[in-house]
Amino acid sequence: MDIEDVLTRVRSTTVRERTEAIAEIANRCLCSEVLSDKAYHQILEALFKVVKLDSSAYSKAKGSSQKSQPTSRLSACADAVRIVVEVGVTKLRRKTVKALLDHITQTLPAADRAYLEPLSFQYFKTLRTILEFPSHPEHLAAEEWHELANFCLQATKDLVVLTPSESIASSFDDDESSTLSRTRANRSMTPSIRSASVIGRHNSHASRSQLASQVTVPAEDVVACLKCLVSTSNGPMLDKAQILVETLLGFLLSSTHKDHVQQLAFETMNTILSRICTSDVALTLRSIEGLIPIIRRNWSTKSPTLREHMLVPLVLGNPYLPHLNFRESEDQSIDLIELLDVMREEYCRRHDREQLQIDDLDLAEDFGQHQKENVLSLRAFRLRFGALRAEASWSLIFVTASISSTLHRRGLDTLEFADDAGARRATKRRKREDPISALFQRVKMSPLSEKLHALQALCFVLEIVQFEAVALRAHIELILTYVSDKNSPLCSWSMLAITR
Repeated sequence: MDIEDVLTRVRSTTVRERTEAIAEIANRCLCSEVLSDKAYHQILEALFKVVKLDSSAYSKAKGSSQKSQPTSRLSACADAVRIVVEVGVTKLRRKTVKALLDHITQTLPAADRAYLEPLSFQYFKTLRTILEFPSHPEHLAAEEWHELANFCLQATKDLVVLTPSESIASSFDDDESSTLSRTRANRSMTPSIRSASVIGRHNSHASRSQLASQVTVPAEDVVACLKCLVSTSNGPMLDKAQILVETLLGFLLSSTHKDHVQQLAFETMNTILSRICTSDVALTLRSIEGLIPIIRRNWSTKSPTLREHMLVPLVLGNPYLPHLNFRESEDQSIDLIELLDVMREEYCRRHDREQLQIDDLDLAEDFGQHQKENVLSLRAFRLRFGALRAEASWSLIFVTASISSTLHRRGLDTLEFADDAGARRATKRRKREDPISALFQRVKMSPLSEKLHALQALCFVLEIVQFEAVALRAHIELILTYVSDKNSPLCSWSMLAITR
């Protein structure tokens, strides 16, 4: 490609000549013609000037007929920028990357509380391409990282569609959060973490449909950009952990997007939780509280990968379960019980090979030593090395047992329940069975799939909970009745449950 000739034509005052030159840049780059950083910088600067010129014409145009031509030119220019970046992302140096990021963050926001529509989709894809190349976000200065995070956080907030009753002011009195929200004061705020459980229960799909988002932002690319920023090893993520958690919870709470977009959001949240779980206990606890109703609502997804990512915060948050605000919020305890129900129902519907199998385990020779070497282990057995497929099943059973044990310790035996429409009625109450008692009851009365799930969970429960001697003897006697059962898995799991 003759760079000087193309750049001369891009800078031309003739619209037709500029348009042809931009199309040539895109076509040549698509043919994988790799250039130097200097050449890419020159091309991008020339394209930026064209975008600035056509953006002005687009903003001044009245009506769709007048906007059609500048829209077409801006779309072609945005497409050319994306192609140039995709081809040259490995060659771009810090100065070029900074110019590109500054151009995107300063050009995309429009005056009408939206984004410049002809540019938005391609520019967010371009931003994602830049940030997914690890060295580029790693070379961002702290101030640059913050500015870019603010931009992506606002774009994520713009994806949240809330009913008027859901537009609850944030419970985080954080200066940084306030600064970010003031940048576009008229835009809807993300719901608070503390209100997540309540909102999740009174979510009205019909109301959301009436308030369909007008924001032309590609959700997958926006969330992917956030994921790249929080995954940057040297990024000051902890400075923004609070507003990041709040925004992602709002996105997940209102999300009607496809599974892979929600998966990206959970991956981002899991990255944040893995960083804050030891440095900010209060925020971690509130995050887990907010995620429980979201996970409960989405657990029935057909995507096994999404379920695996939803398991991660439950595993990370396991030490925090006993500290949830059961007494202050009855919703929290009901959410946990309902989460147990949906997890059990989904697990029992799985094919045998998708459940935890005896073949996935190694029996312990030293009943104590191996627990120090392997996290996925109990006193009597551990997950077999290399059984990667079974890790999610093991984690699910572990989470089920942990939640059951937490509720058992809390003695939450009388809770409100929801009617078929999902509304709470204070006048209708029933006594809810203790979760651990329910496990033993399923061993005794339920179909085979539920018996196996209950026995697997009891392998963990009997190691977590200290029962009184009389109760323990009764439980063991019940399990012993299945040790000689003709069904091999039932017999095996029964023996493992009583092995100490």
